[in-house]
Amino acid sequence: MVWEFDPSHTSAEFAVRHLGIMTVRGHMNLVRGTLETEGAKAVGAELVLDPKTIDTREPKRDAHLRSPDFLLADEHPEIVFKATGISGQRDSLKVTGDLSIRGVTKSVELAGAMTPEITDHRGLKRLGVSAETTINRKDFGMEWNHLVDNALMVGDEVKITVEGEAFQPQ
Repeated sequence: MVWEFDPSHTSAEFAVRHLGIMTVRGHMNLVRGTLETEGAKAVGAELVLDPKTIDTREPKRDAHLRSPDFLLADEHPEIVFKATGISGQRDSLKVTGDLSIRGVTKSVELAGAMTPEITDHRGLKRLGVSAETTINRKDFGMEWNHLVDNALMVGDEVKITVEGEAFQPQ
């Protein structure tokens, strides 16, 4: 069964250390996404994000993150995750897949969970999915940094969290 992620009920967020003293958080909008299930098991997933929608609540930082120093959003208008393997039970999933950012594709592993399906007030079947991973931004060609008072401006590790609600199209 193929489910579609509802963009208005799906969030893709990230967190990265700034100057080694605090964490900057942001999000990007979902362009499209699907989840495949067989019975109660997840067997496939794909998410496509729009890097031009990056929002950290600071417009100058967002513009820098869209630039060639980081996401190269004009040349690579999509960030794509495609699952290559899913194992485990609903409340403890291991999702392996290919993550493509700025033209670089790397295999990543996410820890996740999936709720049982429900039927909403309009008769649509829905279920929830959550997953998280940590990547090294340099693995995807995002090398820019600046040293300030012996602290790096941007940490290398980026925590990514996805919370999604998927529905069964009628």
